[in-house]
Amino acid sequence: MRVLLDTNVWVASFIARGTSSDLVEHLEHNHQVLTSEWLLDELRDVLTRKFDYSRDRVDRVGAFVRSSAECIPLTGEPPDVSEDPDDNFVLLSASEGKADLLVTG
Repeated sequence: MRVLLDTNVWVASFIARGTSSDLVEHLEHNHQVLTSEWLLDELRDVLTRKFDYSRDRVDRVGAFVRSSAECIPLTGEPPDVSEDPDDNFVLLSASEGKADLLVTG
């Protein structure tokens, strides 16, 4: 199964041991995890801005996600279906990655 994880799932998996980190570990071993450059940029931004991660730590997180997930290139335009423009990029990532499942908080 191809599974796209929203940024909030990745963030939760890095800041606390629990359901999200267990889910990431399970998916990494049993399914194809998807991400996109847009989601990676958002992840870096959130970890830096909200959780005061250092540049080095953010780089390590990015490297881990890249090694655990297929990075989907976004070539189309995001749909205009959500009041939150960021959610439209998540949907574009899922669509262009042909995700079977989108996991978000």
